[in-house]
Amino acid sequence: MLALKLIGWILKALKEGPTPGQLAGGIVLGFVLGSVPGWPLQVWLLLLLVLILKVNLSMVFLGTVFGSLVGLLIDPVYDAVGGRLLQMDALAGIWTAMYNSPPWGLTRFNNTVVMGSFVISVVVGIVAFPFLSWGVKAYRERFLARVGKFRIVQLIAGSRWGSRLFGFYQHLQQLGFV
Repeated sequence: MLALKLIGWILKALKEGPTPGQLAGGIVLGFVLGSVPGWPLQVWLLLLLVLILKVNLSMVFLGTVFGSLVGLLIDPVYDAVGGRLLQMDALAGIWTAMYNSPPWGLTRFNNTVVMGSFVISVVVGIVAFPFLSWGVKAYRERFLARVGKFRIVQLIAGSRWGSRLFGFYQHLQQLGFV
């Protein structure tokens, strides 16, 4: 039922409220969060950025799930890119200085997968942001009215029947049937 609730939040966010930039920013920040393995310092800083900026949290969650799935699929690419960056002679001084300073050591940039995933996800996020923002605008202008007419969308998005369906599910759960 959490998945249905999340889908409802996403549909509501696409329908109204946040600006396209806030939705796109949420997806991008979530993608970077999901791509970087573990909990290095940059993940904590990104979480702080999510709280400071007015991005949509359901889109952050969606982006995190997507980034994690992509990360699982292209982990060898992250490793290769991170390894190449860490082995570049021109950057060796920077990596040494970062590794030896206390706050930068917490970023775990000396790990090839962390380095590669962070760099790739930030570059993809910068490139994807305008396209995602445009996609939200196009969805609202062209498809919102048509998609909103589907009965399943009305149920999931939190109409009167959707909330009754969720209430019935919670009642069954309390009785031990689910």
